[in-house]
This record gives sequence, structure tokens and C-alpha cells, in this order.
Amino acid sequence: LRHRLIYETALEQQALEGLRQASRVGSLVVVERAKQILDKAVTEPAAQDLRARLMELSEALYQSTHAQLSVEKYQAIAVGRGASSDTADIPLNNRWWLEERLRAIAGMADERERLAAIGEIVNWTNPGPGGFYDDLGDLSRQTHLVRGLGYPSDPAFLESSYVGIGRGGVGRINLVTGYQTNYPRSWVSLGAALNDTPLKMRYEGLAPQAEYKIRVVYAGGDVGPKLRLVANGTYEIHSWLSRPVPFRPLEFDIPKAATAGGKLELTFTREPGLPGNGRGLEIGEVWLIRKH
Repeated sequence: LRHRLIYETALEQQALEGLRQASRVGSLVVVERAKQILDKAVTEPAAQDLRARLMELSEALYQSTHAQLSVEKYQAIAVGRGASSDTADIPLNNRWWLEERLRAIAGMADERERLAAIGEIVNWTNPGPGGFYDDLGDLSRQTHLVRGLGYPSDPAFLESSYVGIGRGGVGRINLVTGYQTNYPRSWVSLGAALNDTPLKMRYEGLAPQAEYKIRVVYAGGDVGPKLRLVANGTYEIHSWLSRPVPFRPLEFDIPKAATAGGKLELTFTREPGLPGNGRGLEIGEVWLIRKH
């Protein structure tokens, strides 16, 4: 997995760098090149010796302890119930999502439309001048997330944020909703909180005279609970909201009064007092975008 992650991350970066040349080279040319680069994860895969050994060990475990690490080979109940051999080749980059987007772009008739769609891909994490971006499922990109007490004081994460994994969306079929989806990995690895604990984000250094909006992706494995967003404990950005499935970015204006002091605190909550496993407040990405 380590070898594959390094290799497939590099392939994605090469594909994106090629897409950035679209206005100079032509959209259809760079789309085809990007497909070929991403396909190398399949046509020229990394660490095949280690993969072969992994499968040998899976067979040995079946023979010795009847461990069922594959649905087809060892009659495991389901892929999601420990059949790790069946997920050994799941992409570790955004290949499936990018391939789906590139197919759609190739089918567009107008060059300007194709260039705009490519621009959306290569500038996905760019919040624009004066803006901020967070991938809440990536510990290195949670710049504005308030993490809470953390493991030493809160080992069960009952009062802290944590990184969770959505159960669906990484493969061809979302196991939760049944929709045919290929989500980016930033919608699968998520910032989350349990039970009635909120998720909070804090921003400083905002332009007091500027106007801002938030773009947010509510994702997750438990999509039932409704979510609410409040700024500075006072301004309701949106009331109780059911997240759209399939997931997609949502945008909301931030009242100018909320950022007039150059700071902003966002509080995300799920419906209080719900039974069950405590999940449901799960967020993929957040952009704070300066409008004016």
C-alpha cells in the first residue's frame, strides 16, 4: 500500500499537471493524455511482488484457519466484512473520480465548456484570492478545524473531532445509498464528531469589509441525520438540512456582520438526542470564499 500510494499519488499529479496545459494544447488532447497516465496504475502497477505475496498469505490463512479474505475465492459474506484481498487494488488516488469527470468532458461539444470543466478539476482546492480551504479528513489540511481535547484527555473522542471514513462511495456502487458514484477521496475520509458534540472551525485575518460565502460537502456513511450551521453562535447560515445524496458541494452566504471583526467561528451540529451509533456529523471539504 505504501508503494502504491506513492506511485499513484505521483500519477495523479502528473495527470493534473498535464490538464493545466489545456488552453495551450487543447482540451481533448490533455484529457486523453491524463487518462493514459492514470491508467498506468492498472497497466503498469507498482509492487506486484508484494501483492503476489499478499495473496499467498491470504491463501495460507484460509488453509490454516479458514480466514475468508475474499468473497469469490473463500466465500466471505461481503467485501465490506473483512474481505481485504478483494480491495487490494482499490485506487489510492482519485483515479475513478477523475476518469468519470474526464469521460464527461470528452463528451462535451464545445471547447470553452471543456476548458471550464478542466479548470474546475485543476482548481478544485483553490478558494480564490483571500479564501481558505480545508480537507477535514486530512490531518495535514485541517488548518481551521477546532480539534477539541484530543486523544490523551478524550480517548473515546466524545468531545473531540476525529477523522472518520464514509462506508460508501469509494467504489463503483455506494454501499449505503445504492447510487452509482465515484467520489473524490476527500469525500470519503472525513472530519467528524460523535453524538451531540459539534464540529467547529475558526478563521482569523478576514477582511472586515469583504463579503464571504461557504462551500461545504456534507458526506459520510450515516446520511440520515440533518445538519445545521451557525456562525459566531448567532447567525444561522442554514437551518436543519438533509444532505443531498449523491453528495455534492453546497454554498451559503455568510452575513457580513459575522466577519466584520476579521474573525469567524462556524459551528456544525447534527440533530440532537438521536439514538444509534452517534455518527452523522461528517464533513468532507470546506471552502471559505471571498466574494467581494
